[in-house]
Amino acid sequence: VGQELAMDLFGNTNVVGNTVHVNGRKFRIVGVLDSTSSTLIMPFTLAQRMLNSTNITSIYLSATDTDTVDAAEYELNRFLYKKYQNDSTYSIMNQETILETMEEMTGMLTTMLGGIAGISLLVGGIGIMNIMLVSVTERTREIGIRKAIGAKRRNILMQFLIESVVISGLGGVLGLGLSLILMKVIGGYMNMTLTM
Repeated sequence: VGQELAMDLFGNTNVVGNTVHVNGRKFRIVGVLDSTSSTLIMPFTLAQRMLNSTNITSIYLSATDTDTVDAAEYELNRFLYKKYQNDSTYSIMNQETILETMEEMTGMLTTMLGGIAGISLLVGGIGIMNIMLVSVTERTREIGIRKAIGAKRRNILMQFLIESVVISGLGGVLGLGLSLILMKVIGGYMNMTLTM
């Protein structure tokens, strides 16, 4: 068994000699894998009997190092084609290719989310501008009184700029707070942990 599976089942990794039940069958643990994983390894013929299947659906191979991955993939492809004479009967997935695809998807998602955030900022800025414009229009008397008692143009401008910064800042803080609460609720529902 893998160390993660041993920890999940028994709370420690010193589990050699313990028994586990899989599909109603009792198995004795004879070893713990070095890597942290949730893997359970059993004899191939026994797995075939348990699954009522003699078909092999997938095989995992590992290269000796990262530099020989492409060469190993080429040799495997050559061997399988020589055996089956038809490359549509099998498929080879290279983990590096999968990682590259995942990175491309992550980059696309990041760009898309950045675009959405930019549009949100633009819309929010226009909203704040309109609110402040309405505020200035409705407070012409206040502005006139302040000018009459000696307030300069820059003082009035600074007042409205501070008000707009406070309004946008409060909106941003409230939005972040609601987002965090929503993420925690969704994370708890989907058994995901939120890391900051």
